[in-house]
Amino acid sequence: MAKLLHPGEAARYVPPGQDHIPEDKRVAFLLKTPSVFDAAAYERACVAAGAKSWSYPEFLVAMAEGVRAILPGDENAEERDAIVGEIDAHRAALAELLAERAALSKDCAADEDLADWSVRFASALGNPRMGELEGIVRQHYPRYRAMLADNEVAPLLRGIEAARLFLVGWENLPGDVRRGLRGADDATLARIPREAFPGIAAFVESLLRPTETEAGNSGSPSGGASAAPRSPAARTRPRKAR
Repeated sequence: MAKLLHPGEAARYVPPGQDHIPEDKRVAFLLKTPSVFDAAAYERACVAAGAKSWSYPEFLVAMAEGVRAILPGDENAEERDAIVGEIDAHRAALAELLAERAALSKDCAADEDLADWSVRFASALGNPRMGELEGIVRQHYPRYRAMLADNEVAPLLRGIEAARLFLVGWENLPGDVRRGLRGADDATLARIPREAFPGIAAFVESLLRPTETEAGNSGSPSGGASAAPRSPAARTRPRKAR
């Protein structure tokens, strides 16, 4: 059973894709469990780094804006209004589905009802007409491309900030973790494989959102406990820590 770690304890994160490597040879990162203040500092650092993410409904609003920009003038009004109407109707349908999902959760719906909802929601997200319009807007509307770029780079930026603030040790990487007043220094961050950063962010954020099982099992600290479901055991004395 997973145990809720206390702030300051180290949690061990092993990036996926290492099943073919012996356990003692796998790369692992040892990350300090954030306190309430740490959580706020982390979010501030992510905002300062420009880690902005946009939701699908926000993309739909931007698509409608893009259509208006691509088809300006009175001569395009009929076509423009028709396409914007399609996008708005799709956004409204998604909002209804999300409201339905919230109601199902509140009512503790049966598994088959949730499964049916998932099928309908996936079908709505895969709307081919929206995919066609998205491709056109992406090609001709720079703001939409900028939003896509934000979403592409946000997990990387969040991972860099998570490592900078909370990394205290690692396994099977060269050198030691070096920390200064701002956290892990640039030389330390440069040794971390780029593809590991999004997972580091997700792991740290899982420490900020313990499951009900973990929250109900928050007894005295133990060096061999796991920080989150499916994560390897935490170690309070990390190897290669400064």
